[in-house]
Amino acid sequence: MGSQAEEGFWFGEIEVGTPPKTYRVQFDSLSSDLFLPGPSCKSSACHDHNIYNPRGSSTAQDTHRPFHIQPENNPEITIRCEIYVDTVIIGGLTVTTQAVGAAVDYPGSLASDEFPPDGVLGFAFPKLSQFGSRFTPLFSTLVARGLVTSPEFGVKLSQSDSQLFVGGVNSDSYRGDIIRTPVTEVGFWQISLDSANVNGNPIVSHRPAIIDTSSFAIHGPSRDVQRFYSAIPGAQDIGQGIWTFPCGSLPPLGLTFGGYPWAISPESFNLGPKSEGSSSCIGALVALDSDDLWLIGNVFLQNVYTVFNIETKEVGEANLK
Repeated sequence: MGSQAEEGFWFGEIEVGTPPKTYRVQFDSLSSDLFLPGPSCKSSACHDHNIYNPRGSSTAQDTHRPFHIQPENNPEITIRCEIYVDTVIIGGLTVTTQAVGAAVDYPGSLASDEFPPDGVLGFAFPKLSQFGSRFTPLFSTLVARGLVTSPEFGVKLSQSDSQLFVGGVNSDSYRGDIIRTPVTEVGFWQISLDSANVNGNPIVSHRPAIIDTSSFAIHGPSRDVQRFYSAIPGAQDIGQGIWTFPCGSLPPLGLTFGGYPWAISPESFNLGPKSEGSSSCIGALVALDSDDLWLIGNVFLQNVYTVFNIETKEVGEANLK
């Protein structure tokens, strides 16, 4: 199915209910649940989003179970939901009695001017579901009911032709072999980062890394980020985890997964001048308050084709066509 990127978010359309209504959802590899703003949501952040109204769907069933969701990429907020089951259509695939969270409030960070999609659709392992073991996440439901021919999904990110391929991979989007890396801790899509490279040299090695489609930047521990930028001539720490580098002289950068070095293009790593007319540009690797964990966001993912397999528990990367 097609998707799009806007203001750092990667999202696409699904349909929910009978008759089906279209919603834009952020595809999130850090969560497992589907939630949308519900009819009881009175907060201003729900304005300008498409509201999921179970009363307008003949296939909606109220489970009479309230729930709280704390997004992994923003644990400081809590979203209260009423859980329903309803029909969900994604990429032409129809799933009946699928759990849908109807949010009864939205924090300000989910207002439409900051969060363009209507809601979130999680693609992490069922272990991360905050709806409980009674309900199966959407992709796991597709696999368990035999509605897809393969227990994996492929992701291509770009500004113009992003794509989520549900139930396999799109061979038209990549070339060569898919280099697969085992998941080291089931829940998130966490794999081993062999190394972070500057000018072909491994600067940081052997770190746990979570593949994070909900984040734009790459995040790493402060000490690792400092070592990485120290290998870039002219790089400077400007505070709050952010570094700059001379705009016109960025050496080759990359990350190694599965023993294969994957390049990060200068265009994706360069977030632009730190101020108008400045010769210093902001780098897309940002310091994270963590001992050793890296979060690999869309700055890297838009350089490769990424495959997630929920049965073999692997993440694969391939070169884009």
